[in-house]
Amino acid sequence: MEGKETISLSDENGNSIEYEVLDIIEIKNNFYTVLYQADGKDTEVSIFRVEDTPDNKHSQYIMETDENIINEVYNKFRENYRNDIRFLD
Repeated sequence: MEGKETISLSDENGNSIEYEVLDIIEIKNNFYTVLYQADGKDTEVSIFRVEDTPDNKHSQYIMETDENIINEVYNKFRENYRNDIRFLD
């Protein structure tokens, strides 16, 4: 992977969490981003659906909850980086 891009998102309590963007994947005309907590406290990736705000000036990140989509995005991510990252099964 190339240079690390990071974004900061707020959780439900308003706390800011810094994430490293690992990949952006398009599935069924929707974009999803695979994120990893930059502080390394969480050992799993998070998958968010990326949507434009109503004014189309910003993006909003919505945590994906559909297990089928999560699995599809994660499997595509694994495929994209199978030679770069050692995945634990």
